[in-house]
Amino acid sequence: MAWWIVVLLELFWVAGVTIWVATDRRAPASTLAWIVVLALFPIVGLPFYLLVGPRRLRRQRSRYQGLSESVASSLKRVEKHPDIPPDVARQVRLAARLDEAPLSSAISLTHYRSGKEAFAAIERDIAAARHHLHLEFYIWSDDCTGRYI
Repeated sequence: MAWWIVVLLELFWVAGVTIWVATDRRAPASTLAWIVVLALFPIVGLPFYLLVGPRRLRRQRSRYQGLSESVASSLKRVEKHPDIPPDVARQVRLAARLDEAPLSSAISLTHYRSGKEAFAAIERDIAAARHHLHLEFYIWSDDCTGRYI
């Protein structure tokens, strides 16, 4: 067989593999890695891809499907809640669709008027924690309170 036939077959193989793997939704680095493996090692790579690649995708899709259902049920609760204004509900819908994470609500909320009060409360809560603590806050100003250690 002539060398140009082998090169032509390899080009068709790489083009087909590229289209086939690129149509699956996965991270770009993963897609590129599968294309390289399948292009360079077609005899070993194809069975390995068929064994590992699509099954992993099905597991991820089923996990995301369950997550999407919980996001949808959370969004229904937000839309029906009488205390949530429509503009806030729109923002919640946008955030939920972008992140695909289930929504949660706070049990209580305390508003602090100064950083000194807020940091004192944070220190009290850290000292009172028994197991672990989830904390999220933002420092808006580069001042003595924001630089407090």
